[in-house]
Amino acid sequence: MSRHAIIAAAARGRLPAWARFSASRYAHMQRVAELLGTWAEQFGLPEHEVERWRAVGYLHDALKGVDAEELRDELGTAAEGLPDPVLHGPAAARRLAAEGIDDEALLRAIAGHTLGDAEFDRLGCCLYAADFLEPGRNLRNEWRAGLRARMPEDWPE
Repeated sequence: MSRHAIIAAAARGRLPAWARFSASRYAHMQRVAELLGTWAEQFGLPEHEVERWRAVGYLHDALKGVDAEELRDELGTAAEGLPDPVLHGPAAARRLAAEGIDDEALLRAIAGHTLGDAEFDRLGCCLYAADFLEPGRNLRNEWRAGLRARMPEDWPE
């Protein structure tokens, strides 16, 4: 697995030209990236891994603003059986792979961040959690804050 310019740029909040999202979605992506970066640092990961985790926080919703029919056309049979709200993950992973990103765990995390994946590694699990736990979501705030406070020490639980 090699470092890629898209990952380096995304870790700093600069997304590929093909990304489509609203300003409020970008704010969400930024909060997810901040959580993931903090958790990666708390895990004691090296700086290039912290960068990778931050990049995933930005890239996971890079296509959230694209119409579901366009994503279905792009994904073809890979979209079969998937509901519209989850198509942006697999489509973003596919575009990243087409750009030369060969980091299978990163691609799996982005593709499966809405539904989860039994093959997630720690990054995938933490993206799944951060996407739900980021502090900008207005849903059961105290409960989610309590779960956030347990991270990353209790991450498997």
